[in-house]
Amino acid sequence: MNEDMKRPCPPKQHVHEVTGSVKISGCCEYAHNHRFATVSSDATPFDCSHVHQVKFQTAMDAGHKHDFIVATLIENPVCD
Repeated sequence: MNEDMKRPCPPKQHVHEVTGSVKISGCCEYAHNHRFATVSSDATPFDCSHVHQVKFQTAMDAGHKHDFIVATLIENPVCD
């Protein structure tokens, strides 16, 4: 294998748009849907790859909302 292909590549600074919904299925007054839209943090080097922190709060529905804090992991990023 070429030595250049063995070295980990540094993450390029970038963010990701994250959108979606948390749906509660059911009937009557229990069925509801929480939507969210946010942008991740910049890439942070981690274990020869990188992660992004994502924090968001869903929209209010059925009298409540949800807070999320997650990290994403990209196992095999592509280097230039």
